[in-house]
Amino acid sequence: MKTVPGSRLEVLARPGADQRTYRTDFSKFSRAFPEFQFKWEAPAGAAELYRALREQGLTYEIFMDRRFTRLTWLRHLLDTGLLDSDLRWQARQEAVIRD
Repeated sequence: MKTVPGSRLEVLARPGADQRTYRTDFSKFSRAFPEFQFKWEAPAGAAELYRALREQGLTYEIFMDRRFTRLTWLRHLLDTGLLDSDLRWQARQEAVIRD
């Protein structure tokens, strides 16, 4: 939220929402490698990622494109006949439609 201007964090605690969690415990790692020092923390990594994506010209519209959501892209490939019902490429696969 500090890293990406205008962004907000939304916690979706409802059925159907992605319930994955990324909480970690590094105590075992710390015991195995007591001298190891991490060079990055999450905020610094987020800032680096944000800068890199901006430098590449990634916009919200590009990010939301169906090509970047696997199920949406698969639905497109099925609907256009590029994949069959077994998710196998059809003969005309070289003419990938990006409309």
